[in-house]
Amino acid sequence: MFASKKGFILLLLTSLLFNIYNSTAWFIINHTDKSISKIENMLINDPGSYYQISLPAEMGLAINFRENKLAKESLKFYKLASEKYPYDARALYNYASLLFELKR
Repeated sequence: MFASKKGFILLLLTSLLFNIYNSTAWFIINHTDKSISKIENMLINDPGSYYQISLPAEMGLAINFRENKLAKESLKFYKLASEKYPYDARALYNYASLLFELKR
């Protein structure tokens, strides 16, 4: 398959360098809170619903933000979910629960 062991090692090192470059670029872009707005936009505005099997995007975002100790963002999306889905008890309960937790 390969002309020599040297060719195989060159291919392996090239692949490794490309993966390091790709991973570093991804980390630099996504390691700060600046990526929050990108994630919000992707989930809220995407017309595809294939990933929203059990929860609407607003509630999923709120839960993820809450788990990551981002209460302000979580509260924003719990409120949005409770307004958008007023008959969904999960949205109302989670919003009220966070308000209670934050002593509001």
